[in-house]
Amino acid sequence: MKAARRLSIGIAASLCLAASSAHALRWEAGAHFVYAEPRAGFANVVQRAFGLQGHGVLYVDPAGVAGIRLDAGYLNYGSEEKTVPLSNTVQRIDVKVNTSNNIAMIGIGPQFTVPAGPVRPYVYGTVSLGYFFTESSVKGTDSSNQEFASSTNFDDTTPGTTVGGGLRIPIVRPALIDIGVEYRHHRQARYLTKGDIVEGPNGVELHVRESDADLFLYRIGISFSQ
Repeated sequence: MKAARRLSIGIAASLCLAASSAHALRWEAGAHFVYAEPRAGFANVVQRAFGLQGHGVLYVDPAGVAGIRLDAGYLNYGSEEKTVPLSNTVQRIDVKVNTSNNIAMIGIGPQFTVPAGPVRPYVYGTVSLGYFFTESSVKGTDSSNQEFASSTNFDDTTPGTTVGGGLRIPIVRPALIDIGVEYRHHRQARYLTKGDIVEGPNGVELHVRESDADLFLYRIGISFSQ
């Protein structure tokens, strides 16, 4: 859902604004590119996922060691596109139907950081939510490729937990290269994958899957700290 993607970006931006107003405490915010490797039952039907993640940390001590982390992200784990007639009665006009499978994620929990030095490791754990959703959109086949309709085919929200860590390397104050990894566990998620939407004579059939949907996330990006 486009709204979920905008929510992930909005949360990261809000964290930056909120943290900048907290003059008495130290803060950190960042954005990352993410590669995800499925685990558990999810790995049987999905090979990989790509996306973006943002985070913010508000430290509860002046030294910047212990803090509260809030992160949000978006992953795409597959898509398919096909060209079909606009309808059964208007078959001389073709449209492109794109279907994408996605996960929006949000989590909150403690983080502990080494606040100084040429390499600054950190670890964290969060309680989280995973929003699994599949959406389809329709656009024309001409050069403009303008989307004119979309729909969410299926969605499900499931709780989870995350443990992770990484390294921050200062480059130019206040920017740091941020490299990290996390393991995200989603309990009994329900979701669709490529080919699970079947259009038959009786209408659209959804072959919904259900399993634990664990992910190893590898990320690289940039953080800013104060």
